[in-house]
Amino acid sequence: MQYSLDSLLSITANQNTLDTIGETIVISLDDYTRNQRGDIGSHVRLAALKGIQQLCGVLPQLKIETVLLLVGKTLQQGAEKILRVREEAARTLIAIRVHKNLHPDMECLFDLFKIKDDSRESFKQIWISKWGAENMFPAYSKLLKLKSFQRQILQGLIVSAGDLTQSLSQNAFKAANTFMDECEEEQLETVLDHICSLWDEKPALLGKPMLKVLEEFLAREYFEDVEESKKLEEIFELCIKYTKAKDSQNAINAISCLNGMARMDVFYERAFARFKQLLANKKPFIRYQTAEKLLQNYEILSITRDIPASVTQALRETDWVDDSKDIDFFKETSKAIISQFLQAA
Repeated sequence: MQYSLDSLLSITANQNTLDTIGETIVISLDDYTRNQRGDIGSHVRLAALKGIQQLCGVLPQLKIETVLLLVGKTLQQGAEKILRVREEAARTLIAIRVHKNLHPDMECLFDLFKIKDDSRESFKQIWISKWGAENMFPAYSKLLKLKSFQRQILQGLIVSAGDLTQSLSQNAFKAANTFMDECEEEQLETVLDHICSLWDEKPALLGKPMLKVLEEFLAREYFEDVEESKKLEEIFELCIKYTKAKDSQNAINAISCLNGMARMDVFYERAFARFKQLLANKKPFIRYQTAEKLLQNYEILSITRDIPASVTQALRETDWVDDSKDIDFFKETSKAIISQFLQAA
């Protein structure tokens, strides 16, 4: 990409060529191809970030929609899990800053970062290293308020929140939670819309981390004020779907999400109808995890619903991983337990 851009930009490129280059870079920044060596798509994303730096001289000639996507995708890479990609995103932002007047959200972005055109090279290097060291994640709680970049930033944070590296996951969650703590109802609807569209477009990349993020958001009851949202309905259906996943961790995380949604009146009965099936699942670990999640949820649900305490005894005393019992035993046990939850609907 780098050499082809050099040759293209060394001649007088027409508008169509520039638009094509910009759009190609946008697509390249979403390359997450993986093989046995890992995230080989990161090499493409690194080249794309360098491509933006080369493109900066003609950035004002691009369509503003393309410019905003390029900036948003750069911020997305700055929030993701590979150190060298985050640092390259920082270099790209430094290069873009001279064009901050192209859009109000770009002005807000660079005003927040306080990077000036005359900043010393040593200062820039320190700033870049901060991105690599995960020190810029707190800024993302404010960056998420910029509508032009919110979807791309959310994707970056979701990817990092689902990572196994504890510090990275915690930093991403902290940024997202700080933003969500301050969200108004209208903003929550927009976030839900982004979650649905991202999940629909990139299930392979975002399925697992999305469930982890949703579990956190639902535990913090961020969506209580919008429980009638059509987008939340879509998320509920996706959670039902993922409880059937072949990947055991996805299934367990989906059960946790369903558990959180069961606290909302609109999903209560349907969630427990699914729990009834899950407690009688052929896989012992699914039965066990469902019982554990229901026990955790009982303490919260019993505050507002008249659920008999006997259900907790049945959930605890049943050996959900006992393969010597046939599936009919678990069906009958599940039916008895869930009926008590449903009587409190």
